[in-house]
Amino acid sequence: MIWLRILDTLRSMSYSINDIEKVTDYFFKDAYFDDLPEKNIRYNKTVLEEKVKKGTITYEEEQLLKNLNGFLEDERLLYALKFDINYLSNLIVHCISTSLEAGIMIYKGGRVVEYLGETTFSHKAIDFDLNAPHIKLPIKYFLKEFINNDELQNSILPNILNDDEKYIIGELRKDNISELNIKKSGGEIVRIDIATDKVISGEKAKQIKEIIGLRNYEEVIINTRNANTLSFKKRTKKIKQNEKLIQ
Repeated sequence: MIWLRILDTLRSMSYSINDIEKVTDYFFKDAYFDDLPEKNIRYNKTVLEEKVKKGTITYEEEQLLKNLNGFLEDERLLYALKFDINYLSNLIVHCISTSLEAGIMIYKGGRVVEYLGETTFSHKAIDFDLNAPHIKLPIKYFLKEFINNDELQNSILPNILNDDEKYIIGELRKDNISELNIKKSGGEIVRIDIATDKVISGEKAKQIKEIIGLRNYEEVIINTRNANTLSFKKRTKKIKQNEKLIQ
């Protein structure tokens, strides 16, 4: 669905059909012929094997490593995954798991460069000026639609939230929050106090879901009506790219 929104955006900006086809090939066709799912599995397998050598692997990670080895022996599964995993899905997963700004820069001629935080990269050789005029498409912009859409959030949010974040959304739906403080990345604090507001307005609830769903916060403190208190901080995962990096 995010890909459809990207197509709509490119069409609205009069990006040529021929160049859109090249962008499509970059994300989907290339991933198919590059055996991207198998590459992803082998990369994660290598990371976990390094933890085994260092003696830092957890029980859950040991089970994951066992599963990854099983996946690599299942040719049918690897083939099926080629239709589900692509370079765009990789970028979206990195965006959600790291909480970093991520997106796509599309240049004339169907040339594509991805970015994650301050790092730019591509699985293709790039030999042109990255400062040339281009269309910038932030992934979080498209994720907002699915987080805020009432029909989609029930299927999207459970897959991208951790247990603490799910708890907040659940208490919000039950109208069980007496006080909520969210310290955002820029230092801005959002405070919801039901003792004075009585009811959380739709706009405030939407704002909270967006902050939690996009992990755009540093710290969350929540007090509920039954006197339970929850406090947690965002833990940013560091994801190493197995693509060639571009400075």
